[in-house]
Amino acid sequence: MACESGQGCGAGQGCGTNACSSENLCSKDERVFPPNGKKSGVCAKCKEQPTSEDFELCCTCLHTNLISKFKTAVNQNSLVTPADHVLVAFSGGAASRVALEFLREIRLRQQTDLDASRGQGTRVFGLGVVFVDEAAAWSGPSLDLEHTIEEISSIILTESERPVPLHIAKLQDVFEAEGLRSSVGLDEDVGIRSSEEMLQELLRNVEDVTGKEDLVTYLRMQVLQKIAKEHGYTKLVLGVCSSRIAARSIAATAKGQGYSFSADIQYWDSRWPVTVVLPLRDVLARELDVYCRLANLKTVVNKNTLHGTDKSKSINELSREFVSLLQEQNFSREYTITRTMGKLKSFVFNTPPVGPIEMALRRRRGIETPKPETVSAANTVPDLLCPICSAPLDVRDFLHGDVEFTDKSSNNAESPSVNSKDLQEP
Repeated sequence: MACESGQGCGAGQGCGTNACSSENLCSKDERVFPPNGKKSGVCAKCKEQPTSEDFELCCTCLHTNLISKFKTAVNQNSLVTPADHVLVAFSGGAASRVALEFLREIRLRQQTDLDASRGQGTRVFGLGVVFVDEAAAWSGPSLDLEHTIEEISSIILTESERPVPLHIAKLQDVFEAEGLRSSVGLDEDVGIRSSEEMLQELLRNVEDVTGKEDLVTYLRMQVLQKIAKEHGYTKLVLGVCSSRIAARSIAATAKGQGYSFSADIQYWDSRWPVTVVLPLRDVLARELDVYCRLANLKTVVNKNTLHGTDKSKSINELSREFVSLLQEQNFSREYTITRTMGKLKSFVFNTPPVGPIEMALRRRRGIETPKPETVSAANTVPDLLCPICSAPLDVRDFLHGDVEFTDKSSNNAESPSVNSKDLQEP
């Protein structure tokens, strides 16, 4: 750890040092923003270390708080097990940077414990990083791509005693996925076109800014899944935090995605060939930004995602601005929105399957073991998924004839395409 004010324990059970005097420092629901925006000058937890960034916690206490939330999410939902090979989707921002740092800490601790015990038959999860360049989506040149990759490489390969593999991909690589070309709306006679031309042709057919942004998001997920499958990863970690979920909640409401939205904000999502997990679901973006500055964690601004569309016409951008204004008025607004949306009913694929490894880990950590019927349901593959974006579909739409059901396969990338207008709510 690079905390300026000292080392945090990262154990998730309170640091046990004089840096933090409270006995309940790692409460999952504890908020760490300054009350009424006032500057205290001294850490509100340890009462010793100075604070900065108009924040009420020092770096050590903030680290303890954040990694406690991270470990709680990972352990209680079986997001990462020793048998996993984990791929982190790295954008260069604070969320993915912190996710990578915490996974490194956890793996280093596990490796240290393993070396000390000299246990036989035990493992430490594998770790890799992927970066996706999206410049081609906006019909513009890749801005400082080489410089961006150099900065990311310096973070991934040189700032750790145990470097992890770094995979670099481009958004147009999605067309190299087997069986995908015919399912994204392109003609069959496009073999002579480059992948970049095919991507731009596809996006030109989407007139509205919001639809184009959503399509790019879906294509990015396909690229991430492609890289994960090709290199044998079993989990894909996304840096989706509570602030982002709050903004997406407003946007999804405006788009009429109320039925399917809950599928995208759970800790666990096994709709995809490689399971997607969100260990930062309970953390605010502001906490992550402040922590990166206090801990001197290097981040990268990816200029290739900041141009090419009129943000004033984007439901996604307007929703982010709206939530940001709410947050300025009351620091708890993002938490409130996220907790409210979290009450929506999740789907079968949002329940982690519990196998022998998960059961053993739960018993060792004292976590309640799910009932047999819950375990059986969690291992059930869902039937009704949109072949375009993999959103769960309401069976009532098929009963009423609102949507033509073409295939029940959950392998979304290779499912037949349907008319997107049929999937829009009136």
